[in-house]
Amino acid sequence: MPLVNTGWLISSYGFDDVYANESGQRFADATGKVAAGIMLEDITYIDWMAQQLKIIGIWGTNDASIVKNGHLENPTSNIAKYLTDKDFALEVNYEGTINLHEQLKLIPSVAYIHLDLDESTWGISNIEDAWRIALVTEYTY
Repeated sequence: MPLVNTGWLISSYGFDDVYANESGQRFADATGKVAAGIMLEDITYIDWMAQQLKIIGIWGTNDASIVKNGHLENPTSNIAKYLTDKDFALEVNYEGTINLHEQLKLIPSVAYIHLDLDESTWGISNIEDAWRIALVTEYTY
């Protein structure tokens, strides 16, 4: 399968556009997945803060029989990285940008991922939702 190895900047939690490079812990990359989402950008309720909201649905495209028949090396470490055609995830990201100075920004961020795995494929019935709450300081010069 052809693959371009680059950041998939669709989200700030599950994929490569993340703070502190934590995507290896979540979905890792777009391989074997298809996603659709909506982004509301530059929402301004407060004059000094711009906000952004992303809602993304992610469906797996890999064959579930790969996991069921034991052909996936160490399946428990590949959960979410290897989504089957019976798996789904929902990601919600909210970020605000507060311009403190021309070169200094404060970015509060809340992200949430709900992972719905097929129990008959993975043999797991209780997956906890993932949360990230961060406060990022961005200084450019």
